[in-house]
Amino acid sequence: MAGAPREKRDGRGRLVPALGEVTGHAHAVVWSGELVREADPFGPMLLRLPKGGSGRTCPVPYGSWRTEGRGGR
Repeated sequence: MAGAPREKRDGRGRLVPALGEVTGHAHAVVWSGELVREADPFGPMLLRLPKGGSGRTCPVPYGSWRTEGRGGR
């Protein structure tokens, strides 16, 4: 996914790989990292969380996580 566009953080400073437009429910990350998407807006995304990022405890292990699709956006 080299050169793929990076998603911006939302108005609350979160990376949001999944958002329910009807309910407003979101799967979101507030820690250091980046969210990269393929050209297809509903295609897979890659969430990268660096080791030791923000200094806060993150319940998600560092590394790269791939989503299978993106609903709601």
